[in-house]
Amino acid sequence: LQDNPDDLPGCFEGVVEEYSRMAGGVPLKINNTVYLADKSRSDRKFSIAYLLKEHRGFPPNLCLKHIIDLYFQLNSIEITCETGAVIAGTLANGGICPATGVEVLSQHAVRNTLSIMHLQGMYSYSGEWMFQTGLPTKSAKSGIMLIVVPGIMGMCLYSPPLDAWGNSSRGVEFGKMMSKRYALHYLDNHISAPIAKENLMHRREGRESREVMIMNVMYAAAHGDVNLLNRYVELGLSLDVADYDHRTALHLACCSDNLEMACYLIDHKVDVCALDRWNRTPLDDAKEYASAELVKLLRDHGANEGPGLINVEV
Repeated sequence: LQDNPDDLPGCFEGVVEEYSRMAGGVPLKINNTVYLADKSRSDRKFSIAYLLKEHRGFPPNLCLKHIIDLYFQLNSIEITCETGAVIAGTLANGGICPATGVEVLSQHAVRNTLSIMHLQGMYSYSGEWMFQTGLPTKSAKSGIMLIVVPGIMGMCLYSPPLDAWGNSSRGVEFGKMMSKRYALHYLDNHISAPIAKENLMHRREGRESREVMIMNVMYAAAHGDVNLLNRYVELGLSLDVADYDHRTALHLACCSDNLEMACYLIDHKVDVCALDRWNRTPLDDAKEYASAELVKLLRDHGANEGPGLINVEV
């Protein structure tokens, strides 16, 4: 806006494009109803803006009306919880979007953003929130909260009932509980109090063993939970893992006649000819339990039948 003071649409599109990159490339749009409602009660915002202008808070060549209008537009962008979580994850990941691996923000920009979230992200409750949780957070009066645990994760909560400060009541209680249980306050790693050590153990115990991860992959494949599989892919787990019967996720997807899951697994280059302990391949299971369409999909990708159980004559 400072470089092109009269190009309000271009400025808005530029900022939204950056937000979209932080969200993993998801297209974002403005809620016109919210925009018009905010604009109709803008007196307080203009009063603050004029006060800032009097104290030289804005470059002299900027139109105050354009600044306020851009603020209302950006304040009216709609996101989902999933999109918000990716945005928070980008901040937690030092400016690199976890969904795309692209560096969207510099580390300097991330540090400044998290500092502002520490100071003012929870309105007048920010100081108490910082004292209780130590987590950079941004809330909105829609009931949404973006919580950043630097270097670990980002999350988005949504629960519309608000407290006296204008923050999500349930979101605040959840954030306190989570920070305490898993020792997420940024000072917990720098003190030796017994309670901090105890809570740090909760965080360590929360890490899944490889066996548990494999079990969850099998469950996700059998029940069509693509989101859970995406999580393990991001963690670097191969979807070719097998259970104690040497059955893979593709075996279970075929037994469940889940074409969408089979396509997902094939797209992730799993072995379509994997043998279980009975020498059966996913194609054997598909022929017995699944549709002709799924059978054709497997054959088109090079699947074949297994030898089956081998009887040894004595």
